[in-house]
Amino acid sequence: MKVVVARTERVGDDWSWIFAERVMFSRAELRTLNKSVRGGRGQEEWLRARGAVDPEVTTIKLVVRGDRDKRVRVTGMRALSKCMAPLTGTYMSNITAGEDTLIGVGLNLDRPNPRAQIIKLDSNGFPGWPLEMRGDYFAKKTVSLKHDEEAVFEVWAQTLKHYCEFRLELTVVDGDREVQQVIDDHGQPFRVSADLLSEEELGTTVIPHAYDVVYFGGILTKTGNWARVKPDQPEPNVIAP
Repeated sequence: MKVVVARTERVGDDWSWIFAERVMFSRAELRTLNKSVRGGRGQEEWLRARGAVDPEVTTIKLVVRGDRDKRVRVTGMRALSKCMAPLTGTYMSNITAGEDTLIGVGLNLDRPNPRAQIIKLDSNGFPGWPLEMRGDYFAKKTVSLKHDEEAVFEVWAQTLKHYCEFRLELTVVDGDREVQQVIDDHGQPFRVSADLLSEEELGTTVIPHAYDVVYFGGILTKTGNWARVKPDQPEPNVIAP
């Protein structure tokens, strides 16, 4: 089976990020960041290249294609994970508005090497928050692929307790053989970190105290641009980099 696409792809309108280290962007870097399309793929790639990690949930777009004369079947998926304490170096929050609408399979990374599960939806077809997962997605389902046929997965991996690095392992039946196929992010593990925000800090201009450096953007600042903010202030006072 051929992997056509395997990439992290931010879903929704909360463009928050966490870094392991203190990140002190220069004036020039902030100008570059603020000139990029807010919430766009260019900004996402720019931040990820500098070590940015998704908070709480990372979403992976996975496209696979049958490359055998006979059908192959995907019969399982799990994360091969390594988890530790959440990251506390730098926190960035850029909140706009909107709803998440893409739902796929879920991975609960607060369990070791979790198997893919079904994400529970509300009566309107949306997930709760945090994500609720149940069962084994592949317990009663398989994905069958003939030659050149593709399947697209939206893989939602969540941790509320840790920083996790992980790869995906698919179980594939190829003829009379069952094989495991490991998928990563261009040679590196996928990554996600729990955030350390209190109830009072969520979606507000209250500056998170768990992080060494904090940036706000979007509706959290008057201009909508990213800016470093002072700790212990009720409103985001901009600091020159």
